[in-house]
Amino acid sequence: MFQLHLLSREGHPGIKANLKAIQGDLFMLEKYIFFVSKQPSLVELSDIHQVVFSRVGASMGAAAARTFDIKIVTKSGMEYIFTSINKEEHEPTEAYLRDKKVKIKNEMVPDADLLLAAAAGDLDDDDDDMQSVSSDDDVPRIKASRGDDDDSETDGGF
Repeated sequence: MFQLHLLSREGHPGIKANLKAIQGDLFMLEKYIFFVSKQPSLVELSDIHQVVFSRVGASMGAAAARTFDIKIVTKSGMEYIFTSINKEEHEPTEAYLRDKKVKIKNEMVPDADLLLAAAAGDLDDDDDDMQSVSSDDDVPRIKASRGDDDDSETDGGF
């Protein structure tokens, strides 16, 4: 009935992923993406508007750098965000989606680019380059450091 189209890097039929706080296995099938968990989800490939690859929290350390996220935006407006997927699964997953003619947007920052951006941030005073890899938790700190030199006005806000 369903034909499996992608094996994990270890040769397993599913890829470990999380959907919200639920752990499960993501299966790439001939015409569907199927998430098997306590609350299974089935996404028809023909209903996918776009898939966005991202690495959330890449600046947060080694654990975040080993995983990536996939956001599936459907034509009907539903969104599925699969998180904590092993980085080694990125290339085969992207190849599968390209083969299926699914529109892909890649927001992942390669490790080498992260190092270059960090080095560039150390060489000049312009922090704008680093904001693209900063987590939301970092933004208030960055904004606070760009405030007026008069500390009395900024002490109460942060």
